[in-house]
Amino acid sequence: MATTSNVLSFERRRTHTVSLDASGRRVVDACRRLWQEGLEGLLDGLFEKLDDALYELADKSESNQLQSEYFTAMRVLRKVRPDIQRQYLAVVMGDFDRLWREGPRHLTSESEPLASDRFGDLGLVANDELEESLAVSNLISKGENRHHQELDALDQRFGHLLGQPLDRHSNPLAPEPLAHHYRDLIRELEVGLPVKLVIYKLFDKQVMDPIGGLYARIDALLVGQGVLPHLPRGRLRSPAGVEPVRGRGTVGGVARPSSPSAEAESAGSVQNAIEGEVFATLSQLLSRYRRQHTDGGAPPGLQNVAPAVPVTPVVPAGLSGGSTPEFATSELVAALTDLQHLDLPAAGESTPATLAGHLQAILQKGSQGQPHHLAAADQDTLDVISMLFEFILEDRALPDAMKALIARLQIPILKVALLDKSFFSHKLHPARRLLNDLSQAAASWTDEGDRSGNGLYGRIEAIVEQVIAEFEDDPGIFERLGREFAAYLEREQRGAEIAEERTTQVTRGKEQLRAARARVSDEIGRRLKGRPAVPVVVRDLLEGGWRDVMLLTLLRNGEDSADWHKALMVADQLLWSCEPKSTYADRQELLRAIPKLLRDLREGLSEISFDQHRTARLFKELQSLHIASLRGQSVAAPQHLAAVSEPVVEAPVPADGGETPPAEDDAFMRRAQALPVGTWLEMKETDGRRMRIKLSWKSDVTDAFIFVNRKGIKVLEMTQAEVAQMLQRGTAEVLEEVESPLVDRALGAMVENLKRVAGE
Repeated sequence: MATTSNVLSFERRRTHTVSLDASGRRVVDACRRLWQEGLEGLLDGLFEKLDDALYELADKSESNQLQSEYFTAMRVLRKVRPDIQRQYLAVVMGDFDRLWREGPRHLTSESEPLASDRFGDLGLVANDELEESLAVSNLISKGENRHHQELDALDQRFGHLLGQPLDRHSNPLAPEPLAHHYRDLIRELEVGLPVKLVIYKLFDKQVMDPIGGLYARIDALLVGQGVLPHLPRGRLRSPAGVEPVRGRGTVGGVARPSSPSAEAESAGSVQNAIEGEVFATLSQLLSRYRRQHTDGGAPPGLQNVAPAVPVTPVVPAGLSGGSTPEFATSELVAALTDLQHLDLPAAGESTPATLAGHLQAILQKGSQGQPHHLAAADQDTLDVISMLFEFILEDRALPDAMKALIARLQIPILKVALLDKSFFSHKLHPARRLLNDLSQAAASWTDEGDRSGNGLYGRIEAIVEQVIAEFEDDPGIFERLGREFAAYLEREQRGAEIAEERTTQVTRGKEQLRAARARVSDEIGRRLKGRPAVPVVVRDLLEGGWRDVMLLTLLRNGEDSADWHKALMVADQLLWSCEPKSTYADRQELLRAIPKLLRDLREGLSEISFDQHRTARLFKELQSLHIASLRGQSVAAPQHLAAVSEPVVEAPVPADGGETPPAEDDAFMRRAQALPVGTWLEMKETDGRRMRIKLSWKSDVTDAFIFVNRKGIKVLEMTQAEVAQMLQRGTAEVLEEVESPLVDRALGAMVENLKRVAGE
């Protein structure tokens, strides 16, 4: 559909033109209309909700000052709303049009650098600026995670139309440019940080979250027009559950039909069917497994998978199959509720057989001794949830104390799955999301003995106790507790990100200062080394005041700047000016150079507030040197000052005083070097305790690694060799899947393991 040609430009950057045929242009125009109409509707909904939210916050404000701030923000936003919507649509649609005119280009932010990147403030970024920056980063990260499947499909289909690859950073529909353009408009508003955070939060809820449905509709339109129609539909996530786009795209609150609506609904139903097959697939595989392994034992080979997912049926032997009447699901749920409130052994101490025995006793008591059996679907549900929690108990990403705590939710989660099979198919099911959130938060927890209600362990324990005590058959408790826990995690994460960013800023500033000092020392050392005798006053000037001038210049302007080269030239000229001049030409050159040299020295020393009395004394001595130089006389320096010693290179000292550090080409050194920022490690301490730490920062200059805890507080600073040595010894282990949702990993592992066993 498309051909591309490279066109030479007088600009530094080479631009690409895109040539679409008539069919391709019609497809792009249809996508443009759908994109613009959808965005307009989302923006309308955003500003309606924003006005309501600010009014509600003002009404609930505890201080007159905060209430006034919210009311003022309402008036400001009402006034500028048309301009913001118009400007936002203009820049977003401009990106879209530019893609089809010039081809892909990296859509970078035009924002100013952080304060830490500007000399003069090697300390901390202002809190407001940092909070706003983190809010935008969270918008992008959450949007990418939510909609990565839809975006992957759009990247491929847009790239097919363009005739060249399109990556996420060049896609104008991606969360990154959408969030950056929004930030560029919002940052100009004359409102306080609390209001801006509300604005960003609602943008996430009203635009970034439901935009997945818009992505799906555009993708369905492309499929309907024959653009890569055979791309696996499994890449698309269903827009089900996403609020309909309101505003210009709605009539009376109901979404208006548009040309690709049928395709969008079809795509959604296909994906729903795919997701619905998860439980059906597990049921079929379990049925096949039961036929192959009538002894009920764990199938061979499953233990070789890490973490192992053994199949140990929890269904009581007397309740499976047969011609007897079936227990109703409601009877099974009621029996599980009774079991839920029993004082059973802690998770990990009891076995599936123990639970099965208790369950059989309760069910038989309720049936007054009459033989009954479980429905096949209920039997499968019990076995799948049993496997899920065995996965939790085997998962290396979770600390042992947290495993035992979260595993107590087995019976409540089993009841949820019996009542609502969408637990297996919908990733945003409240109970599934709560279980994932608890597990993900627990993975970064270090057991420091704090089990109070204010800590993470105490929070999770309170949630588990509340579910066990209150959950009967209404899953609403999971949604409520999930919201409360998500709010708690958001506060914790914001504080951790701020603390981590501060640690990074301080460390980066110190390293920049350390590297700059080393560079300045090297430049001065090389100049002194090449001269057999340097007068004391010249050495005092270079290694005293002028060293600081060079350091300031290098930090402020960088090594490619004219000011840095000028500082080096002044150092060279100072040394040259004190050497004896034997020819008339040299003496004339020195006479012409002295005024400018003294002026440059004085300006530089004044810039660093060098002591004026000392400056006057040094310049007086320098004057004597210049007179001697003009006379062709040599002013020798004392021997102990003239000599410049070679730097001493010390042999590396092993971290434990005994072992030799791994070589640079060692596998463990390569593994340490390849660790991405954000990687979680579990460290085994000498007293047997285990500590979980995150790689927060790696130096581009040295080989320093900074590690923080879950609160963003720096706990360790090590070299790459020290990290490699710990990996080699086994005192540090990489936690591979901390960020991956636990239930998703468990279900995927179950399907793969059961398929493998069935194949064998």
